[in-house]
Amino acid sequence: MVSLVKDGSQASSHIGELRLEDSRVLLRNVGSREAGFFAVPTDSGVVCFTGLGAGCVSDFSKHPGGIHIGFGDLSGMQVVRGLIPDDVVDIAVVIDGSVKPALVQNNAYFYEVEGTAWPEALVATYQNGAEQTVEIPPMPVRP
Repeated sequence: MVSLVKDGSQASSHIGELRLEDSRVLLRNVGSREAGFFAVPTDSGVVCFTGLGAGCVSDFSKHPGGIHIGFGDLSGMQVVRGLIPDDVVDIAVVIDGSVKPALVQNNAYFYEVEGTAWPEALVATYQNGAEQTVEIPPMPVRP
């Protein structure tokens, strides 16, 4: 059993047993650091990921458009990445009003951000041709 841990204490909920035999390489050799993005499901339906940051997604319906949005900073490589459902065929990242295509593969997407720009939104295109824009909140300002 794998349990979520936060600040050294065990969280009240657990994610279940990892199904390592079902683990997948989602993205390989992406970005300037040639990073990888990997996923492993659990027996409780949660999907955990690592490689470009780490975490678990328990319910895609809680994410706008079913799209998980994550950010990473890997030794100076700023990335927008996440998990997407089967019916998403394309993701574009909106930065400073410009629409930039993300790499989409194996239920994942990846975009390396140039400089210090912060993405404003993602635009998802679905198999049926529909599009949905998912706004990204402004970057938090640290005191």
